[in-house]
Amino acid sequence: MRRTLAGTAAAVVGMLAAAGGPAAADPGCELNDPRPICTGDPVPTEKPPVAVLESQDLVAGGSGEARTRIWRAKGYMYDPNGGPVWYKVWVDGVVETSGYANQYHAARGKYDAFDLTVGVPATPGNHTIRIQYFNVADGTDPNAPPLYALAPYTYQVKPLPLIVETAAFPSPGTFTFTVIDQSNHETGFRVGLAYTETFSYPKHTWVDRTVSLDLPPHPGTGRFTLTVPLERNAGVELTSYHIVSLRTKEGGVLSDAATTFWYYWDSVPVHTPAPSAP
Repeated sequence: MRRTLAGTAAAVVGMLAAAGGPAAADPGCELNDPRPICTGDPVPTEKPPVAVLESQDLVAGGSGEARTRIWRAKGYMYDPNGGPVWYKVWVDGVVETSGYANQYHAARGKYDAFDLTVGVPATPGNHTIRIQYFNVADGTDPNAPPLYALAPYTYQVKPLPLIVETAAFPSPGTFTFTVIDQSNHETGFRVGLAYTETFSYPKHTWVDRTVSLDLPPHPGTGRFTLTVPLERNAGVELTSYHIVSLRTKEGGVLSDAATTFWYYWDSVPVHTPAPSAP
């Protein structure tokens, strides 16, 4: 059975059409039809949920291959139209946890807070954490769950560095290092060389040079000998010093440098700790 309102609307539409005015389509209101066009109620204003991130931090723990990273975040979320707000925590594109923002927020006096503690990757590389939130379809508007997200949190984990035990200069064009490899999955090593060459022809000159070399990975972990070739230019009389830095490559990032320093005393190379890395 159609409401009297619907019948009246149809009559008005007919009158407008007869008078040459614009005609509107019959909304087809049925008994107890909840649509605002049938009830006369105003159309609800759809407001997005609100999320506020009050604090977040990353806590490092463990050592060596047993390193850990714990991410913690606190804040609150609410729906201006009423109803709960649901969140998901994405870490490197994978959902790690989800839930309602329904904990008690003492300062606000409301149950709309979240307090998250999530174990996140400690593997070498660049990592991204993102909080996504949306309305829950509970009869409040909007029923459809459009997605929203807070600004992502990014962090980097460096590979474990090489440990240099001994260094040698067996020939003018080669360095050798006894090192301990702490990484199981490195993709190689980056060697940085900074040195000064002395030339006598055509005149006595000194030239500072910087060289970067990439060496292949070492399988597994443990002690091994790393050989670093050094190309010498023609006419070189004496290389007065070298700073050598060794970095592990893994996950697209480099470790901190293990650095050594060489200088010459009466043409004899002497090895000491380096002041800085190239």
